[in-house]
Amino acid sequence: MFQNYLKIALRNLWRQRGYAALNIAGLAVGMACCLLMILYVQHELSFDRFHVNADRIYRVNIAAKWGELEGIGGTTPPPIAQRLMQDFPEVERATRIFPLGTSVVRYKDKVFNEPNVLAADENFLQIFSFKLLAGAPKIVLNEPNTAVITKSAAEKYFGTESAVGKTLILFNENREFKIVGVIENPPSNAHFTFDVLTSISSYRVVMKIFDWSWVWCQLVTYVQLKEGASAAALEAKFPQMVEKYAPSTYERIGQSLAEIKRQGGYWNVLLQPLTAIHLHSNTIGNRLGSTGNIIYVYIFSAVAVLIILLACINFMNLATARAARRAKEVGIRKSLGVARKHLVAQFLSESLLTSVVAMICALCLTELALYPFNMLSGKTLTLDFMANPLLVASIFMLTLLVGVAAGAYPALYLSSVKPVDVLAGKLRLGVRSSGLRNTLVVFQFAVSVALIACTIGVYSQLEFIRTMNLGFDKENVMAIDNANKLGEQSESFKQSLLGQSAITTVSFSTDVPGGGSFIDFYKPEAAPLKDLTLASYMADEDFVPTLGLQIVKGRNFSKEYPADCESGVLLNEDAAKKIGWTDPIGQYITYPGGNNSKFKVIGILKDFNANSLHDPMTPFAVFHRASKTYNIRASCAVVRVGAGQARAAVETVERQWKQFTGGAPLEYSFLDEDFDRQYRSEQRLGKVLGVFTMIAIFIACLGLFGLAAYIAEQRTKEIGIRKVLGASVVSIIGLLSKDFLKLVVIAILVAVPLAWYGMNRWLQDFAYRVDISVWMFVAAGILALVIALATVIYQALRAATANPVEALRSE
Repeated sequence: MFQNYLKIALRNLWRQRGYAALNIAGLAVGMACCLLMILYVQHELSFDRFHVNADRIYRVNIAAKWGELEGIGGTTPPPIAQRLMQDFPEVERATRIFPLGTSVVRYKDKVFNEPNVLAADENFLQIFSFKLLAGAPKIVLNEPNTAVITKSAAEKYFGTESAVGKTLILFNENREFKIVGVIENPPSNAHFTFDVLTSISSYRVVMKIFDWSWVWCQLVTYVQLKEGASAAALEAKFPQMVEKYAPSTYERIGQSLAEIKRQGGYWNVLLQPLTAIHLHSNTIGNRLGSTGNIIYVYIFSAVAVLIILLACINFMNLATARAARRAKEVGIRKSLGVARKHLVAQFLSESLLTSVVAMICALCLTELALYPFNMLSGKTLTLDFMANPLLVASIFMLTLLVGVAAGAYPALYLSSVKPVDVLAGKLRLGVRSSGLRNTLVVFQFAVSVALIACTIGVYSQLEFIRTMNLGFDKENVMAIDNANKLGEQSESFKQSLLGQSAITTVSFSTDVPGGGSFIDFYKPEAAPLKDLTLASYMADEDFVPTLGLQIVKGRNFSKEYPADCESGVLLNEDAAKKIGWTDPIGQYITYPGGNNSKFKVIGILKDFNANSLHDPMTPFAVFHRASKTYNIRASCAVVRVGAGQARAAVETVERQWKQFTGGAPLEYSFLDEDFDRQYRSEQRLGKVLGVFTMIAIFIACLGLFGLAAYIAEQRTKEIGIRKVLGASVVSIIGLLSKDFLKLVVIAILVAVPLAWYGMNRWLQDFAYRVDISVWMFVAAGILALVIALATVIYQALRAATANPVEALRSE
């Protein structure tokens, strides 16, 4: 029986090759999109699941409201790991990671900038399942000045020699680290990676200087719970821990935790599952690497499902539209006693065969599309059937679902034909199904218009971000990382650059806009506001002119006023406004965390966006480097170059850098590119959404093309009669096109509120955002109408210019 179904299905597909090609093309493109999304979603959901005890590992987060600062952070203070281990029997292990950022690493004459250098507790490898290739997991990192490196790092420094027992020099620490182990390269689906892993006991700032502090949140802490322990029940006990240990830290810096809570503040400890970190840390952050976004997983998955639905709708529309051609076949079969279930099976076998052929084409398309898709998404996905049995199962299920979903309605519809109606010539199947076909066409174009409008919205927001006045000039500014490598020669390096024609100004700072900043608690004096959370840089007197910041009141730091450099501060307008001073110039703020140091406000900076435009304006300060307000590892040189002289400036900086650092590699970036990188995920969304929009339009137009051809064929005699009676080509084109264009107009009306809702929800993630304008929907609608008209007009023109004699010859 099955062999007979297959033979008839093949015969029908071959007989209607054009119709079959349209269906296969639409289904193949839709399936290819689905396969790409399956690979993408599978990779995103696989993060950190390779760890043996992934279901029992949690990251410790801090939820806090302190002054103006409120939110959840993924960093913790040094003492919390020990307290969790000692005070809670549910905790089996706790480990800390101290991110060191980029470090210059040397072995003999080999010097490299290593961007992923971490420090960790000795039990790190007992919690995380990174494979140790050399060394003993229970004793690595248990001594100061020891390190574990990855396999790729070992090959880079030592080639084929054994790395264990050798030493690497970390310039940032100015000391040697003995290698005690080699680890397999971390996989791409880990939420943090590293090249060099040093022992945390090597760092005095963690072990001694801030070992008491519950507010110096510079470490990332993980816990592994015992079998059967409940994370929710454990979290409920954490407030008691905070009440017991944290108040002494607050008192030491001149604060009262009880008073902060009375004013509506809080300081809570939370647990976040390891497997949720990658996709659910968009607002929390990941100090050790980048994060994904579960919203984008939902968006891409939904769009892929919609595209495959559009392809299935094409199949249904074309099958029901051409039902009259199969009606006699069905009538004769029923007259000969064939049961309806066998007819359903026959039509389903045809749709399944179409689905199988489409899937074969889809696999070829997927293989071809993987490279550009990886470039768009930033992934390294592969179509590896042997290593990915879930993919094989997904291919089988997708083929079956598409075949059944696309073929079920046409099969039931065609098998319902009554033989007596067929033989009597009373059957009008095309008319009977036209209402459903029109509805499905409206759905197809509503999806397409909504995608077009959303794509326009995404690119409008990206253009808004690119052109927005940030309060400083980010063009032609070069930021050099790890300027602390210059040591005492920083001023000489600066002067050597200022003598070059390609360089305008040079400054040193702890960071730059678009990077990080130091955030802490300050106390304004003689002000309505008693406590203020400030983000800040420490910079020299050239920082303001180098970045093009504007001072709206007071003055900048200057060597003419040495007291300003030691105890002065520049505040932004937002900070001054929130403090509430009538005249901020000459007022003071106290820094409890810096031995109650007092700083005089000498100038007010016009507000500038130091962070991503996802975040609102925040109180900000600039201290002078000479004040040594706080001690942090970050340091950078900021160089403004002449317009059009970037290449010459880079060559100059590189030459001087090597001279003053003894050959250390230069790590630099341009500020405008750094800001662009902050919106990489939005840029990828725009590109992927744009590609999917074009695919959706292509599939919808395939179906429209097939329907237009069918309608033109059905009305051939009518068109012939109209032409004999004097109808013009334009009027016949209008006759055949207007019904389709009406459906597209209805689709536009349906799509507009859906697209507005989607864009509005997405834009809520930005503190600064473009207005959703009417022109976005008008442009999407006009584009859809033009594409639909271009699709239909070919068939309409072909029918309108046909010889009416041919159409009426049989009459």
